[in-house]
Amino acid sequence: MGTWLTMMQNRISKQVILRVFLICTLLAVVGIEGYYIYVLRNIIEKQSEELNHTSLQIQALRHERVSLEDELHLIKKTAGEKNDGTTAQRQH
Repeated sequence: MGTWLTMMQNRISKQVILRVFLICTLLAVVGIEGYYIYVLRNIIEKQSEELNHTSLQIQALRHERVSLEDELHLIKKTAGEKNDGTTAQRQH
């Protein structure tokens, strides 16, 4: 009877060890997935900030282009340039 009890204790002990190992493994996997999600969120946040900054730069460049086009149009108008790009003859 003593050997049967010892075998049952060994079998239960092995099952407990296996279950504890599996639980620890699952906890480690969940922890790794959580860290991976954290890293991905940081990457997405940085890319969003860079995209926002780039959009602001593009908008500023568009405004600058419009301003320069207006200034060029005014200079051409002051110089007497026609719409086709040729300069009118000045009278002396």
